Amino acid sequence: MIWFCDSATPRRSPELGRRAYLRQLNRSFYCMAGAVLEANGEVLRYIGDAVLAIFSDRWRPGRAASEPCTRAPGRGAGARGQRRNPDGRRCATGIGLHVGDVTYGNIGVPERLEFTVIGAAANEAARIEGMTRS
Repeated sequence: MIWFCDSATPRRSPELGRRAYLRQLNRSFYCMAGAVLEANGEVLRYIGDAVLAIFSDRWRPGRAASEPCTRAPGRGAGARGQRRNPDGRRCATGIGLHVGDVTYGNIGVPERLEFTVIGAAANEAARIEGMTRS
């Protein structure tokens, strides 16, 4: 199961400031990536303010990936009791899940390799997440 979760937090505004914006991003990652890790998923990479992860429970992939979908919002309450971002807006995320074949491994150049998944199924998960914005 491929999980693509994008933070729906507003992009950095000049009024917010860099430090507050980074705190906001890390709070979002705490919710998203933390829930994936708690459910024995593997966080592969951060893409801007999004998280790409996989769940390898081949017998119950939907259940393995759906658990963090319900956990992620609640984790925000555990982040020092703050449910809102520093700019006062509520934390929100969009999640796209998809099952399919992917190629995984190290990609890049010898000086900068990254372990990730590539393929139509990974792209589809990102497209599904994009539909959560409408």
